[in-house]
Amino acid sequence: MIPESEAFEEYKANFIRDFSGPYAIQWPGKPWKTRYKPISDPLIRAHLDRKYWVATKAPWYPRFAYVDLDNPTEETLDRVIGTLGLSSGQYCLCTSPSWKETGNLHLIFAPRYKDRPATKKLIQDVLKRRIEKAGAELYPQTARKFRLPFGRDQHLLDAEIGAPLPYGWKEALYWVLKLDPLPLEELPHQIELDLRLPRRPREWTRRQEAEELLKEGLPGPGTRHDACLTLAIYLFRLNWTPEEARAKIKRWIRAKHNSYSKEVNRGNWGLVDREIDEIVGWVWENYGRGLIYPDTTHNLEGWVAPQDLRFIAEVFPGDIVNQRRLFKLICYYRPRSYYSWVYIPRWKWWEIADHRSYTAFRANLEGRGLLESTHSYQVGRFSKRFRLHLPPASLSERLEEDHRAIHDFVEAALMVFKSPRAVREVFRVRRDTLWRLLHEKR
Repeated sequence: MIPESEAFEEYKANFIRDFSGPYAIQWPGKPWKTRYKPISDPLIRAHLDRKYWVATKAPWYPRFAYVDLDNPTEETLDRVIGTLGLSSGQYCLCTSPSWKETGNLHLIFAPRYKDRPATKKLIQDVLKRRIEKAGAELYPQTARKFRLPFGRDQHLLDAEIGAPLPYGWKEALYWVLKLDPLPLEELPHQIELDLRLPRRPREWTRRQEAEELLKEGLPGPGTRHDACLTLAIYLFRLNWTPEEARAKIKRWIRAKHNSYSKEVNRGNWGLVDREIDEIVGWVWENYGRGLIYPDTTHNLEGWVAPQDLRFIAEVFPGDIVNQRRLFKLICYYRPRSYYSWVYIPRWKWWEIADHRSYTAFRANLEGRGLLESTHSYQVGRFSKRFRLHLPPASLSERLEEDHRAIHDFVEAALMVFKSPRAVREVFRVRRDTLWRLLHEKR
């Protein structure tokens, strides 16, 4: 057995790799809590020492994949193993923390494509439908965190007798690293061009996937249609014109095809370009008819950027009430700020600062030269229009968690300034006040 220090480095190299965060922790009997900090060695050791659980997002090239089996029967497990074509040396079974109560299991295996780690996009494309048909769920997923292995109540399972093995995390790591790979190129798959409108258009969750595609290129064979459609929807939601989107995707496929497209390898650029034109045309025509708007319109509750938090701290130092009011106002104003003047109805002011104090709050901002208004008000027809002078910010800078804009002042402040102590110093708020706000969030 290798020394613990070397085993720890092996564990990090195989299961984490991206240490930038965010991550989530869960104490026994408590809900998951997201932390917007880099992933540290003490955090990982606490997981392996079984103090609490840690969940992270998978890197673009994960070394291992997992099948999440909730309360599986022997038939479900056999279907999963059979649909993947796994032999006994290609997978391990691991107990979930709830195994004693529910029988939940994780199946760990090592997918590869041509003897190299496969992208998580390719893993999902090739295996997702197979796993779902077998009655289970496949990880890693693009936008979801997954619990790291070998923590509290996460034991390798003896498949023959169905009992946990008395191994620590080093022994479990040793056996998992010995798994034979599952070659994805030997599994037949067909990625279809799925031109359908989403069921819940306001909750389109593939933005991170689109950004990874732009950076990394095609993730595997048979993915060109789906990748081009994902990018077309992404650019539509960024409010690009069809002409700009066509040109962008055509440049992208020429630079980032990674030799995964048969038509590109054949030099059939005429067909490739025609299909991009068809995809972009379909997205702009059908998404417009379906009343699916770009992200600035979708974010009806608004967004803020890191510089907005610093701006709030400068405008109202030590005044937590008005700090929170200004945060709400900026959330509402940002997605509408492409207009010279923004309509803010009275009911919205009442949400920002209650009906007894909103006029004083507004007058405070006007007195500081931060808020202007026009005389456009007409009873029953037009709300009064306002212009709020904010630091420059773009949509790409917005604060978000799991692709959703953050609308909570304390959560946004912790994301930007990293710790309660730093938040207290920047905003000059009392310790007990911040503690009360944090307690309210829990």
